Amino acid sequence: MNARGRWKIALALAATVVLAACGGNGGGSSSSGGGFDAENYFRGKTVRVIITHNAGGGSDLYGRFIASRLGEALPGKPRVTVTNVDGLGGIGDIFSAKADDLVIGVSSQASELYTTVLDPASTIDPSKIRMIGGTGADPRALTLFTEASATYGSEFGKAAGSTTPQLKWAQTVGSATDVVSDSFLASWLCDTLKAPCDMVSVAADDSTDINLMVQRKELNTQLGTVVTMMRDYSKQLVDGSVKIAFEYAQDSHTKVTPPEGVKVPDIMGVLPDSAKADYDRILPIISGGGLGKHFWVGPATSDDVLNALRTAYSQVVGDPKNVDHLQSTMSGESSGGATYKYEVSAVSGEDAQKAYQTNADSFQKNLSYYEELQKKYYDQFWK
Repeated sequence: MNARGRWKIALALAATVVLAACGGNGGGSSSSGGGFDAENYFRGKTVRVIITHNAGGGSDLYGRFIASRLGEALPGKPRVTVTNVDGLGGIGDIFSAKADDLVIGVSSQASELYTTVLDPASTIDPSKIRMIGGTGADPRALTLFTEASATYGSEFGKAAGSTTPQLKWAQTVGSATDVVSDSFLASWLCDTLKAPCDMVSVAADDSTDINLMVQRKELNTQLGTVVTMMRDYSKQLVDGSVKIAFEYAQDSHTKVTPPEGVKVPDIMGVLPDSAKADYDRILPIISGGGLGKHFWVGPATSDDVLNALRTAYSQVVGDPKNVDHLQSTMSGESSGGATYKYEVSAVSGEDAQKAYQTNADSFQKNLSYYEELQKKYYDQFWK
């Protein structure tokens, strides 16, 4: 990893340690002024980490790597276990955990948590979620294949008002409340541009399943993180057979440098001026808002335990060896020699909490608008 990437991590985590120390609540002291014996509290216990995504994806890799080092960083060196419980089920298990259960969640972006209010089955209060720490949000991209790449790749605006070729997407959408994140952006984009779209609702929309559908030419578009597109298609991006139409949900904490010669346009250069204000309005439902992969706990966790977890997280991601490993797992070189870089800053617990709350508040402010569009898009594209 280059010096710039390491300094970005180091500076962010220096702030974490200072904030914890200034607050008097760093692992080992009590926020109430009493003596919290963190060493004794954690010794002999098991910390359960639940990743709210399927195994093998970016959040799973990140969560398992941090978890494998968290036990050594915590006072008392507790045992740490990791399981995958996808979606609302996993989020509910983490949120409702009792204080002494020591259950920690790992999720991909802030919107995954505060959009739980859209599901009638949810009993979660997003305002009570508490952040241990995370990373900057991963910028996302729309990638085009086959005839879509050839027709719309150099200038995605050509899709506006077109009839062919159709843009074929796939997402997990079973009801209007599932039209969130990428599926919401896809629907909004097709409606806004009046583009020809064929939405396919699938049982699972992780990258492995979608990649297989792309290879079988059942799909010609894919939404996901920019770094995922670089990892999976760097050779094709270089030879021009695959194109990134645009990047969206950008975040200043994270930078992905594509292979030489590969262009990644900004969505604001694609949208008509009349749509740009509305894009800003819908960002809370489609992006992490400055918070990407993150560790979090439910409301039962005490301030003392939370601060001990925050300090341990800071130690893990502040270790240069761990930083190198995290970034190397997301950067790489394709079989064709197309190199790309991934640089991301750690976000302290306090800053992660602020980013989460800011976007949750914005989401709540526009909730009725989102619900109206979700029903419209579900009826129009997904029903």
